[in-house]
Amino acid sequence: MKTGMRFFIVLVMLCSLGIYLDLNSNKVVHLSRVYDEIINGESALDVELKVNSEFVIQHRLRSSNLFDAAGTRQVSFLGLDPDSYAKVAGNTAELKLSIDGSDVPFEAIEQGNAVQLMWADRKLNIVRSGDMQVIAESIAHENNNRPRWFSCFNNTFCKSIRVSTDGIGPVEGPYLDNELNKLKRGLPMGSWAYGPYSSISISSDISTEAVIGISMLRLSEDQEINIEGPVLGQKSLPSEKLITPYGGLQLYPQEKRIKISLQPGVNEIKLIYSKWMGLIGHDQRPEAVYITSIKIMPISS
Repeated sequence: MKTGMRFFIVLVMLCSLGIYLDLNSNKVVHLSRVYDEIINGESALDVELKVNSEFVIQHRLRSSNLFDAAGTRQVSFLGLDPDSYAKVAGNTAELKLSIDGSDVPFEAIEQGNAVQLMWADRKLNIVRSGDMQVIAESIAHENNNRPRWFSCFNNTFCKSIRVSTDGIGPVEGPYLDNELNKLKRGLPMGSWAYGPYSSISISSDISTEAVIGISMLRLSEDQEINIEGPVLGQKSLPSEKLITPYGGLQLYPQEKRIKISLQPGVNEIKLIYSKWMGLIGHDQRPEAVYITSIKIMPISS
């Protein structure tokens, strides 16, 4: 083979390699970050807290799987010695917070025996070292005040019905983008509904018409959800593909609005799924759709 031809082949190979690396650079960066999180722990922030220019806290704050009641902020805890805690609690107006070397706006609130620092998507509870009761009470407060995905509108109507479900799991999430279980990675707050069907039972004291709105994440664009029961009409609102974290489960949002006729007694609405996941590992549940909200309201006469 001539030298010129060899040079040309090498040049083509180098150009192809360059194009490949350029097209996949984002994946390389992401995989490097994921690898670092697995090897060195979850992603973390460098937190510095000062009182009148004096350092009180220099802390590496890792991500947290605990979210606040609204599901918008990760909740973490930091224990300080009595003197440092007293300095923070007694000077909340003079505190300055720095994250990864940059000053950030935040809110500092003294709540009983804890000081809460809130910014962006984080809530840091500062307590005295070893004060497990305060930590337990704070966790219970967030969990007990977390709204369920079910909501009812019109107080008179809501008092006349009782709602129960079958084939729908407990409320879970939200989950971090780096959640180790890829089936949960990046999921919002919600509940899995199981195949082949699940049901919503409404015990009513009155005869009336109502609308149920169900927001869900489907397994695929062609997955069908058929509705059976006292249905007067229904429609599915258009949806777009959900952008999930790298390696996460690809799901497809959809909202169904169902007009129903309620009669005194139990009224069952059945959701029948055209497909559901197989039993995976230790998770022996045939997940079909991930329900993020169910809303019910009467139709004004």
